[in-house]
Amino acid sequence: MPQNRVDDGVKEGTTTSELKVLKLQRGRKAAQFTRACNAAETQITCRANEEELRKRLEALNTALDGVLKINDDYSEKVQEVSEIEESEEYATRMTARHASTVKAIEDAIKLKSSGCSASETEGKPMSLAPRRDGSKVSGSRASKCSKASTVAREAEITAEMKALELKHLRARKERERQKREQEDMLKRQKKEQEDMLRKQEDMLKKEQEDILRKQEDMLRKQEDMLKEQEDMLEEKAMEEEVERALVKARLCKAAESDLEWERRHDFDGENVALVPRECNVTEGPVTVDLPQRRPPPQEQRRTLQSEQQTAANNAKLPSSKNEQHPANWHLSPPFPVAERCARETLDQFDLARAGQLRS
Repeated sequence: MPQNRVDDGVKEGTTTSELKVLKLQRGRKAAQFTRACNAAETQITCRANEEELRKRLEALNTALDGVLKINDDYSEKVQEVSEIEESEEYATRMTARHASTVKAIEDAIKLKSSGCSASETEGKPMSLAPRRDGSKVSGSRASKCSKASTVAREAEITAEMKALELKHLRARKERERQKREQEDMLKRQKKEQEDMLRKQEDMLKKEQEDILRKQEDMLRKQEDMLKEQEDMLEEKAMEEEVERALVKARLCKAAESDLEWERRHDFDGENVALVPRECNVTEGPVTVDLPQRRPPPQEQRRTLQSEQQTAANNAKLPSSKNEQHPANWHLSPPFPVAERCARETLDQFDLARAGQLRS
């Protein structure tokens, strides 16, 4: 854009300098034409001969052609309507001055021709009267011919003036058309630039809106992830708390009996698969179907030894204590083996579930 402005400035300066040069040349040509017209008028006043007048007529035509040529070049360069009209008026004024001077020269030439014929007739003797009458007839014919030629020349001058006016009119119309085309082109370019700027602004605005929307979506996702992490941490804390409570309860239960205390770590690290059945909490407590698990042989031997030892101890007890307990009280200890196994299995299931949640 700055380079275009510099080029336009250089072009405008060049055009202005060319116009100044053309205007100066037109002034010089007009001065030559004016001097030629003044010289012709002086010769007409001094009654110069016909040959000099005809030479002056040719000089006038040459001078007028030079002025009109420079004026046409100047009219093609200018852009202002006032300057164009001024150049057309200038050409019309020069042409009118040329026409009047040419007419005066032709009238002088005609007078010279008629004056020469009259003087020749007066200088002849009387014996040549019939020839003098004939010369008068020939002089009248010559005057008629000169008058006809003058009329023809005037008609030619009028035709040239009309042709020149038509030429100037066409040139003015052409310049006006070019000027309108340039204005329309400038308007189209301005409109295209405005449309391009508007499109760029819309694109930038849309891109900014998309970026803001993406940032908002990203922030929303981050907030959701943080919330999920907080929920997971809270759930994990609750599970750990439940796990600690279950371990504490199991250890407290195991502490009530020596056998339970010795066997408190028997099922550590074992995963027990439980299959819960469908239940309704409103109808009663939740029940779980446990798979039947047989104790290992070592545990069976330990259980049998414990029962035998208990039976032997009961046999040694006094009768007062035997009356307080039923006869088969050793067969139903406070924590039966099946119930204990089920409880420990549930504890192991809770521990396994807590481990899966942590992972």
